Amino acid sequence: MHHFSRILFFVFILIAFTKSISAQKLIISEPINIFNAESYSLSAKINDRFLFFYWHAELLSINALDNNLRNIWQKEITIEKKYDVKILDVIPNKISFNVIARMRKRGNTYLKVLKFDGQAKLLDSSTVCTWKQPLNESETELFISEDKRVVVALNPNAYNENITCAFSLDSLRPIWSLKWKTKNRDFDDNTPQWLVTNEGKAFLFTDENSITKKARQFDVLQFNNSQTISDFKLKTGEIIANHTLFSFDNKNKKLIAVGCYANKNNGHNNGTFFLSMPENNIAQGHWLLTPFTDEFVTFYTGKKVTDNKGIDDLKVQRVINRSDGGVLAFVEKTRITARDRSGSYNTNTIIRNTSTYEYHCDNLFSISMDSSGTKEWSQVYVKHQVSQDDDARFSSFYVMRTASSLRLIFNEEIERNTNVYEFIIKNGGEVDRHVVLNTEAKDIYLRIRDAMQTASNEILIPSEGNKNIKLVKITW
Repeated sequence: MHHFSRILFFVFILIAFTKSISAQKLIISEPINIFNAESYSLSAKINDRFLFFYWHAELLSINALDNNLRNIWQKEITIEKKYDVKILDVIPNKISFNVIARMRKRGNTYLKVLKFDGQAKLLDSSTVCTWKQPLNESETELFISEDKRVVVALNPNAYNENITCAFSLDSLRPIWSLKWKTKNRDFDDNTPQWLVTNEGKAFLFTDENSITKKARQFDVLQFNNSQTISDFKLKTGEIIANHTLFSFDNKNKKLIAVGCYANKNNGHNNGTFFLSMPENNIAQGHWLLTPFTDEFVTFYTGKKVTDNKGIDDLKVQRVINRSDGGVLAFVEKTRITARDRSGSYNTNTIIRNTSTYEYHCDNLFSISMDSSGTKEWSQVYVKHQVSQDDDARFSSFYVMRTASSLRLIFNEEIERNTNVYEFIIKNGGEVDRHVVLNTEAKDIYLRIRDAMQTASNEILIPSEGNKNIKLVKITW
């Protein structure tokens, strides 16, 4: 009897171990050749098919894949041969997808939206914006609302004149269109930032230094369907906002900003700040600073600190708006080093005749704040990623949202044979770390920061290499 109990015990352990190593299911598609593509995007399921889009000029290619990522059909669509056409983006929803294209003809430029069903059959189309084409016209930029139903298009023209229009992807109708001028100055890495609300308003935030650099402010332009532009200034006082990320809380109707700040103009970050502004009175912002403690800097840097002078090279990468009006922000240490042909290194500078750029994405931390900006908890996630001449496309992280937790997913190293890790972030900030998969012998090179969550327990990640794309599906 005792011997039988021992057998049952080991069987139980074996079953538990088997379940632990098969907690995630991995499926990899066959390679899709995108040799001439300018860009690509992917969609969650439409009519029980994943759609992968890639395009060049007026030609849109579509691959439909089943739940096991097997290719079911492939189609090509040419958008308006009689025009000079450039596809700008493809935006899918649950039942269809929209193609946004810029068209030029006889000195005029048109912005057109074409709606297709899940089988790539044209359902509707509409011209949503028209303007005269100036010489040396700049590229049109698109900004999309959180629910992906409203798009704002920025058309920068000569002499700092701009045409900006908003349109609905549901009705394919324009919401508003405005001409305006911008100040003639160079933008730094922090600005400008656009936000589009689900109701069709838009905000433009521009970071502006004072001459003395002892104070900073944000210039804010608000665009809405009354065909007017409102201008506001948000002053930061004596702090210097080294990096800020704005978001719009569509549920609580307010603008949120989370950033890192410095007490002196020395590049060191001394803490984070929270800024909350009601949508109808954004000139009245509520600020709250959270300085870094010695204990936090010690844990983040791994070096004993008793009189911390701050942390360098921090960037707010993601802000998640909570239903209660608070936020969860993710801040990452990022830097670029450039090596010239003599072999010497410089940090965050551009050198003539540079042969190599190295991109570093290292430790990150999250900070959870309530609706007033008061810190509830923070957590450090240790990682070290470095790559060369790839614009950090394969670095950084992705945050997957589930009902009970968040999964922070990242590559251990930026190479083909590496581990993919996850930090499971529970309510209250508790963290578990697990290996999701090992990419050895799988011939995949994951762009995790460009992943798409397709279900509560599933994500799609593009793998890029040799002008081919593979789609990688991970199911928990």
